[in-house]
Amino acid sequence: MRRVPSPFKPDPNLDEVCPNDMGNGIIEDRHIGNDEILPSKIAMVEAKVAVPFVIDFPVTADATSGLPIFDEDAPFKFEVLEVIVRSKTASALGTIQVTDGALTPNPITDAIVCAVNKVVSRAGTIDSAFSVVPKNGSLLVFSNGSTDRGLVTIIAVKRD
Repeated sequence: MRRVPSPFKPDPNLDEVCPNDMGNGIIEDRHIGNDEILPSKIAMVEAKVAVPFVIDFPVTADATSGLPIFDEDAPFKFEVLEVIVRSKTASALGTIQVTDGALTPNPITDAIVCAVNKVVSRAGTIDSAFSVVPKNGSLLVFSNGSTDRGLVTIIAVKRD
């Protein structure tokens, strides 16, 4: 059921907030704090509306053999919608690719350019056959060179 705003309004005569204010209905408890965003709170809002989340993964080491973002421990089922790579060094012909964690990894994205320091690149393709990561699934980052370095930012949504 969709929540509707309550009729409560802040009282300008109150000097401070008290611990009992939520229980008394003076302050609503429907807001989520930064440290409270748990998998159970990232859910479908209603049909066709979802709350996106971001995974930031720095590639600071050789990723030619794959670096796990999730190694059979994805907290819930989610779908990768967008992948952005910000290069943090010069690496001739450098690329980064996001894959699933299959025995023979399947590419979720194409090879994303990561060759020129400070340049931002996006995935040109995302393969819908592999873009949904199951609960307890894996997500890996591969590079084609041992000196490719950058920040991989993944935008995803939870799927039930």
